[in-house]
Amino acid sequence: MASALPGFPRTVFTILEPLSLVAGFLGVVVNPDKFVADQIIQQNPLLPSDNGRMVTLQLGNLYLLLAMIGVAVLSSTSEIRV
Repeated sequence: MASALPGFPRTVFTILEPLSLVAGFLGVVVNPDKFVADQIIQQNPLLPSDNGRMVTLQLGNLYLLLAMIGVAVLSSTSEIRV
């Protein structure tokens, strides 16, 4: 299906979007504490609790899942309406 798309949408949906989602995944997984601290600018950022760290890692996993779903849908179907 990706080959049926015009050049610009194909580039966005098959290259840029998955890469940005994988980058989001890596940013969360490499340093979840910094990811949480960067969400709100504070003078003295506090370390997130274990529950906060777990939720942050789940968000990172969702980024990777969305990247895999996007690539799978565009690679596996031949229907243009998807």
